[in-house]
Amino acid sequence: MRSILAVIGAGLLSLHCTDRTAPVGDAELRGGRPVARASPKVTVLTLNMYPGTNLDLVVAALASPDPTDDGPALGVAIQTLLETDYSARAGLLAKEIARLRPHAVALQEVSTFDIAAAVAGQPVQIDFLPILETALAARGLHYIEAGVGTNYSLTPVAGVSYRQGDALLVDADRVTVASAGHHIFTTNIGEVAPGITLQQGWSVADAVVAGRRIIFASAHLEANLAGTSLSGLRALQATELVGSLPAGVPAIVMGDLNDEPGSPMYRVLAGAGMVDVWRALRPGVPGYTCCHDDDLGNPVARFDERIDYVLARGFGRGFGRRPAKLQGKISLFGDQPSERVAGPVHPLWPSDHAGLAATLFTPPATGHAP
Repeated sequence: MRSILAVIGAGLLSLHCTDRTAPVGDAELRGGRPVARASPKVTVLTLNMYPGTNLDLVVAALASPDPTDDGPALGVAIQTLLETDYSARAGLLAKEIARLRPHAVALQEVSTFDIAAAVAGQPVQIDFLPILETALAARGLHYIEAGVGTNYSLTPVAGVSYRQGDALLVDADRVTVASAGHHIFTTNIGEVAPGITLQQGWSVADAVVAGRRIIFASAHLEANLAGTSLSGLRALQATELVGSLPAGVPAIVMGDLNDEPGSPMYRVLAGAGMVDVWRALRPGVPGYTCCHDDDLGNPVARFDERIDYVLARGFGRGFGRRPAKLQGKISLFGDQPSERVAGPVHPLWPSDHAGLAATLFTPPATGHAP
């Protein structure tokens, strides 16, 4: 199978970066003299997949003391779910993965619906991950699951079952996984109503790319609930996340972290040496990632939050020194009208979030972590 340089290749020769000097690479001997050669690159992609309907409205209705709002909220949620046609959206994501060929793909809100006909008027069975994997295989891609798990399962009423979790996929042709797993944060919201317990987690893979050991992680931190800020909870979850990463090993953390730069969560990650790749490589560019309308029908993006991230530790020129000077590029997808797909009612965005794709130079093979 093609090497990393062949896959990512010439299209990335002109990378947007804040450090315009030549990349620091490994050294090889030529004629008895050391000659610098560029370090390989690693490409990652992250996306909150979006269940296809606003589940917060359902949870709020079920948690309220008024029983008359439960049925209407559930009915609207099911109608929106059908309008946002996950299979069509999965094709958009598979197309983007095929275009970029990331080594690792981090996915959040990976969902499974099982709704009885008596509730929805027709049986609704949607399992996000197998549908995406089928779309990838149809494009000749060989992505495998590494660190996939369920964060929570909901059974709000009879005949309705929902599961949500994280997934980390890797290109099996170019990435070797030594170990992988999925973890639930020890600090979570917990039970909010009978059959509804909210908790989040992260998936992680200890992998090797072109001879470099790299930790990949897909994380989903808890969102605010019913207008209540949970910034302190997210800071605790971020602390647990970075505390789980082995010291001295380059790491890339990706995902929907549900808070903006400067928040307590953000300060925890920065204090642990995680570099915000967007801020490092595209300073001054807002990089908003959220959110499209619930039905994904808005004609243009109206984002006003940056809550999705790619963060890296142990990468960049000056590896082993601070501050790290990253070299590479990062971009959004799912924020341009041309990236929509036809849906049952109207064109659809891939998700209610924009995704992020980043390419970074790997640290020298002889490097060591800061």
